[in-house]
Amino acid sequence: MDRQTDSQCEQTITKGCTHRTNFTNQELDRVRDWIQRKYMTEAFIKPNITPCRRLYVRKDFKCMTEGERMAFIRAVRQVYLNGVMDRLADIHVGYWGAIHKTAELIPSHRVLLNELEKELMKVDPSVTLPYWV
Repeated sequence: MDRQTDSQCEQTITKGCTHRTNFTNQELDRVRDWIQRKYMTEAFIKPNITPCRRLYVRKDFKCMTEGERMAFIRAVRQVYLNGVMDRLADIHVGYWGAIHKTAELIPSHRVLLNELEKELMKVDPSVTLPYWV
């Protein structure tokens, strides 16, 4: 691709971005504090784990910078190369019939996506799993 085509592609991808994606540390701290108050102190059963110290911000793919998209793509390629994607796909396929027709559908997919995101972060700690709308 030439520079003009790259630029046009960048404009096309980010054209639909209407979300704010840059948050101050103060804003992230407020969210983290609220989450911890809500789910760590108000829960009937408090998990015996240390509360999260880092808050990951998932962005709309269209709102990611070119550098963020490239880092994500590089991490995904590496996850494919090291066999993690095959392992996660095997888990998904192996339990498809038992999960897809039950109330476990959404929680099970959240677990798989969380595992994928952790593997992506092993490749590049700056990468989070984006979403598409």
